[in-house]
Amino acid sequence: MLFIGSAWGATSIDVTVDYGTIMGNNKFSVGFMMDYEWSTFSASSAQRQLAKDGNFKLVRLFSVRIEPCTSWYESSRTGAFNWASVDLLVQRIFETGAEPLICFGKFGTAGGPLEVPRGMAKNPATRLPYPDSYAAYCTEWVKHFKAVGLPVRYYEIVNEPYFYFGWDTYETILIGNFVKFFNTVARSMRSVNSAVLLSNDAFLQKKFLNYFVNYGDNLDFIDFHKYGLGEEGGTDAYAFSQAKTQRFIETSSWYSVDQARQIWNNQRGKVLPVIITESNLSYAWVDGSDSRIQQMAGAVYIALVLREAVLRGLSCHLYYVFSSSPSSQRSSKGFGMVNSDNNQPWYPYYVQKWLGTSLSVGDQLATITSYSSTISGLAWTHGQKLYFLLICEVSQAMTVYFHGLKGMLNFSRIDNTISWQTPKVQTGAIDSSQPLNINGYTVALFQAQASAPPPSSSPFEDSFESRNFGKWTGTSTTTGETATVVTTKPYQGSYSARFTSNGGANEEFAYCYRSVNMGEVYVRGYFNISSGLPLIDNGDRFYLLRLVGSQNLVYAGIRRDGGVDRWVVYVRNGANWMGWTSAATPLPQKGKWVCVELHWKMSSTAGIVELYIDGAKIITVTGINTTSYGNATRVDFGLVYANGVQNSLTIYADSAAINNTYISP
Repeated sequence: MLFIGSAWGATSIDVTVDYGTIMGNNKFSVGFMMDYEWSTFSASSAQRQLAKDGNFKLVRLFSVRIEPCTSWYESSRTGAFNWASVDLLVQRIFETGAEPLICFGKFGTAGGPLEVPRGMAKNPATRLPYPDSYAAYCTEWVKHFKAVGLPVRYYEIVNEPYFYFGWDTYETILIGNFVKFFNTVARSMRSVNSAVLLSNDAFLQKKFLNYFVNYGDNLDFIDFHKYGLGEEGGTDAYAFSQAKTQRFIETSSWYSVDQARQIWNNQRGKVLPVIITESNLSYAWVDGSDSRIQQMAGAVYIALVLREAVLRGLSCHLYYVFSSSPSSQRSSKGFGMVNSDNNQPWYPYYVQKWLGTSLSVGDQLATITSYSSTISGLAWTHGQKLYFLLICEVSQAMTVYFHGLKGMLNFSRIDNTISWQTPKVQTGAIDSSQPLNINGYTVALFQAQASAPPPSSSPFEDSFESRNFGKWTGTSTTTGETATVVTTKPYQGSYSARFTSNGGANEEFAYCYRSVNMGEVYVRGYFNISSGLPLIDNGDRFYLLRLVGSQNLVYAGIRRDGGVDRWVVYVRNGANWMGWTSAATPLPQKGKWVCVELHWKMSSTAGIVELYIDGAKIITVTGINTTSYGNATRVDFGLVYANGVQNSLTIYADSAAINNTYISP
């Protein structure tokens, strides 16, 4: 229940919405997957209208469900195809405003065979189809869509291949088999249409990525699957925690999304977009699906996942699945967000529709701060309208006090006051100056009219006195490295950030980052390199500051050259790196606080990079092209990248600031 007025006994929560502080631009859209229910969607105008109304942008399909190949002839590597159902479905997906993603092949069980067209042989040595044969099959899809004028771009080569090579395996023979298989298929498809976008959902698995980044063909996006619970079940609270952390933080077997992007970018020089290609509260199916999927717990879970996806710069989230029929299930409702018996949405549909229709790619993301871990939010501007999403993930009374808002707010909300079996969106208006009472699980979208467009960016400062990285968009670390806020060595106040590495002599990083959208950036920080200097070998280096656009733009840090540690910048001129530009003086010192400020300006002919140490300009690079990868959309702060450093590094950082003008010490 959600209403105005203070509730007796309710926990009070303060929420501040600041549309003047922009975190960056949105890259995210909603989407969904269709499994067995694809034919119902293709035949149902009501379901297609729901998809259109939700402004879903990407729809994933299994090739084995919509299989057009009636027979495959292994000797000639050709097949007989009936494309009628596939073409109709793809056309109708495009008509809703979305585009399809075709996933070729899937394993039915762990260690089982890959599902393939009738007549296709498998190599007994690898237990996979012969690569040239499967490549010819997949390429037939690309040829066909090109011939009939259907602009299908997105493809995955095999669903969940860890069913073949294992989840926590440390062997590489099976991974090597699969990577050779993937490469053959990818190259064949690209030979017909160079615009296809290819990926595979095992990318975050450590052993797979470590192998693939060295031996695999190019990828066009990262994708992965995200379910809060499995067959063993679990509490709502555990599922909500998984929504916010699973695949967003590193585990023993899986890289985080940020780590995987960084590893690929470091080795391949490209920042890949990220898509969650399957997601739901639970993947349990043996005894029927989890009944909470269609309830408010399922809606809260999806809202939390979508919030994380937006804030982390992901491109899309595909809900598994669009619809399901309760009457055809054993004791559950299936996985759908729409009841296909009556074509009525369940609660998770509305959460995705709200973001699909009010949040567009390029919209500015504003700052929203909740002073409770049980209430979270997401704020943005869309045209002249201001929006924010509020999520309550506990089943108890809360009283929310808004700050930074004026006037009336229109709202749409879902909660447990109306049964999930007959779900309905509740709408109304509230005065932002009044306390707001929430009773239990709630997802609500608020909207107000903006008097003027917000600025593109605002000054940012953080001296870490909040005792955490709450002012930043997030943190990222490799295994063995840490990013913490401590009282050990502050520059001012009582707290500072500490970034450490274990000296593995490989690629290491530990940093916090903030989303921005700026054509000219000054970023400043005070740094104390407590351990790790001097570096040992020429070419050893680590960086303290980095700006990122669609790819990395510029680094500032320390590199050993000619037996001397020097301050350096590493910047692009056009699409290519210039090499290191270093300063003769001053030289970096261990154990001393120093003010480091990096300036970068975007221009096709008059790009600028400057480095200031303690207020003195020591490096200037001018007259370069800094437009190839667009505005700076992220600022990285801390130990943003180390390479070849054999010493363990301990770096304290304080008084961070970001602005579009010189900041000064």
